[in-house]
Amino acid sequence: MSITAAHGCTVISRSGRIVAVAGIDGVVVVDTPDAVLVVPALQSQLVKEVVEQLRAAGRDEVL
Repeated sequence: MSITAAHGCTVISRSGRIVAVAGIDGVVVVDTPDAVLVVPALQSQLVKEVVEQLRAAGRDEVL
């Protein structure tokens, strides 16, 4: 993981890939083996909407 010139960011990597963020502020990055989620930290409540949309689309394998 590499965070350069970024502030207020949370980066979670569980995939084994290298995740880098640069020049951004206030984001949450979650990297899993089958999906990557990037959302503004102040709008993290949107994750619930994304999950609902994925379930409605039958994409339970990424939840």
